[in-house]
Amino acid sequence: MFTLRRCLHRCLHRCLHCCLHCGIFLLAGLVVLPHCVFAGEVRLKNDTVIKGNPVQIQAVSKSIQANAGEVTVYPITLVDGGMVRYYVPTRNVVDANRDALLSSVEKFKMPQRKTGPRTVTLGSIGRFLETSQFNAKGRRQVVLGLDTARGLRELHIDQGIVEIAPQYLTVQALNELAWEYSIATTSIPTSLLDAMIREVTDQKSQNDRFAIARFYVQAELYLQALQELESVAKDFPDLKERSEMLALEVRQLLAQRLLDELTRRQQSGQHYLAFSKAKQFPTEQMSAAILRQVREILAEYNQAQDSGELALALLGELQAEIKDETLRDSLRPFRSEISDSLNFESLKRLRPFLTLAEDKTVAAEEKLALAYSAWVIGDTNAIGRLDQTVNLWQARFLMMNYLRTVDEQERKLILADLLRTEGVGPASVMQLIPFLPPVIETPGIKAGEALRIQVDNEIGGVPEDSEPVHYHVLLPTEYSPHHTYPVVVALHSLEREPEWELRWWGGTLEEPLQAQRHGYIVIAPEYNSESDQTYSYSPLTHYRVLQSIRDARRRFNVDSDRIFLSGHGTGGEACFDIGLSHPDVFAGVIPISGQIENFSKLNWRRNAGYLPWYVIGGQLDRDKFERNAPTLNSMMLRGDDVILAEYVGRGYESFYTEIHRLFAWMELHERQRYPREIEISTLRPNNNRFYWLKAHTIPDVKFTGSPRTISGSIKDGSDRWTTIAINSPAKEHTIWLSPDMVDFNLRVQVTVKGRRKFNDFVESDVEAILEDLRQRGDRQKVYQARLEVK
Repeated sequence: MFTLRRCLHRCLHRCLHCCLHCGIFLLAGLVVLPHCVFAGEVRLKNDTVIKGNPVQIQAVSKSIQANAGEVTVYPITLVDGGMVRYYVPTRNVVDANRDALLSSVEKFKMPQRKTGPRTVTLGSIGRFLETSQFNAKGRRQVVLGLDTARGLRELHIDQGIVEIAPQYLTVQALNELAWEYSIATTSIPTSLLDAMIREVTDQKSQNDRFAIARFYVQAELYLQALQELESVAKDFPDLKERSEMLALEVRQLLAQRLLDELTRRQQSGQHYLAFSKAKQFPTEQMSAAILRQVREILAEYNQAQDSGELALALLGELQAEIKDETLRDSLRPFRSEISDSLNFESLKRLRPFLTLAEDKTVAAEEKLALAYSAWVIGDTNAIGRLDQTVNLWQARFLMMNYLRTVDEQERKLILADLLRTEGVGPASVMQLIPFLPPVIETPGIKAGEALRIQVDNEIGGVPEDSEPVHYHVLLPTEYSPHHTYPVVVALHSLEREPEWELRWWGGTLEEPLQAQRHGYIVIAPEYNSESDQTYSYSPLTHYRVLQSIRDARRRFNVDSDRIFLSGHGTGGEACFDIGLSHPDVFAGVIPISGQIENFSKLNWRRNAGYLPWYVIGGQLDRDKFERNAPTLNSMMLRGDDVILAEYVGRGYESFYTEIHRLFAWMELHERQRYPREIEISTLRPNNNRFYWLKAHTIPDVKFTGSPRTISGSIKDGSDRWTTIAINSPAKEHTIWLSPDMVDFNLRVQVTVKGRRKFNDFVESDVEAILEDLRQRGDRQKVYQARLEVK
């Protein structure tokens, strides 16, 4: 039975939803993401939009502003969103608007009575040790960890919400501290939020009731807005017409948001969910344009389902027409694999076959060749010869054996068989790579359920006496090996376990959160040793993270151009270190409550510019902001791709409120592919490969020394040759090349410290391709030639 129809009913029993505290509400199983209302916004070169009032400033911290008498410049833009302040390089701003939205914002004041004297001057705070829920009067109690000269002191604080706005709630301490900060409105359950608003409004006042409805619209809590408008129309008959007109507008906003959510699910490979929810899409009082788009989605899925069932039936009929029994038998596994794996995502591979499936002038063998070749090399590369198609499947089988084999001599024998396969060479091997099955099978793994994995077949400088590497993984809803997924590598703080990072990013099977909604794989390496009290800056931590990434690439369909490194606390400190040490691996780095220390302070000058950064922290998180400020300020001065988010009045927290903006930011970033000029600092002998250049046997550098610099450039010397210039402290180098970097029709000259080491033509090589893929597991950036330079 066709997989599409067989799996569809499962989605009817799995309506994805997100917790109310994450800012998501539910309609017919589809989550809706609220946005905030601000009076301005800033757009960056990378298309990131930051809401808030922009102002140009001298520096991210007053302590590093220009001295009196110096020329005053304002190279940094501060975007004040009330709850959080964002700092970005002014040169990265393409549009700044202080009046993006001029409509008045509905706010509700909540009077609070002080419960005790304010006897403590607040300089910095640690994390919340205990937190109770707010009550309907906007009050709660928290236990705060306060750093003092004598150690951690527990403060029992009464808190009260003093203002309710669409985007945030203002919270004050009612005793002990002079302390005020904001939390996201969406961090409060909507039922509790509604109860608090009722406490400070007159339910018999038409103005107050309409203000509540407008508040919900501005907060984009559309369901609550519709409920309030319905109640207003019932309680105040003279306002019925006005309420119904506004309700109609709200329904269109809600419908558009649901439609956007359907599209997001499609793009994330969650087709069964999108299909089932499109069939449940509300139609009453919806605009014709939105309903037309929904009908188009349904028609597309219905057509795909019919096409899939037709394809399987036709493949069986066409194979029966093959008279050569040996050939016919060899085709059975091909159809069997397609029958087991065909779904909405993989169906597009059969387009060439389906286009000509009922054309009587095309022979059965040619049709089968189009189907079976497209399955293994993609629809744009499909061929019409069945004998060559069989060879492609044999080559695929040999490639998988090569990638799974540990023994070098066995790999050489497999390679020899592959090279003897007629019609198979570097070009066809490159075509096969994107469509290879997982190199490592992972029995029992399920989407939405966390799993601890031991790295298989570690490679690349295994440290002596090292224990096996483990990491935890969470796959997104409807994970399919035929869809390519971005990845978040999440490093835990030492006071938490790796599974906490999986839940923070992706939730659980029962309560799936944003990584699952957006279609991201989350992996959480066990990067630290049990004895670690702080982040160790050890080469072993790097090894564990990189091996976890390599293993995930071999098990799952990872988009290696979109791997993001993140971490909380000590994990955030590790983010700075590992991201700066391996900028060629990541599409961006997201340190949360992390600190720039030790190696990171030495590496950032040369290495930070290769990566986008989204740094998040609390204003009162000890002295982290001031300690990080000089480095981040310097990065912004030279125009690096940096966003610094400072939560006002907040301490050491996880800042889940930022999650939606993080995913919006990640959607806009990809890894640099093939930079033609690199200049990288390294402080460890094993941190020696960057992009296309590997420097062997780098002399060891102690922490007290200066970083070693590895540089390389690729320049077109003329229409006859390309020059590659290397400068590093190593005596031996490996250069990995691709036709995307160098024209293989031109002679390549390589110099090391000015001395010519190579002067010849470079050719694509199957062994180089497979070794690069085996060693790194990176399917998006595969090098096709390797030069060993001594």
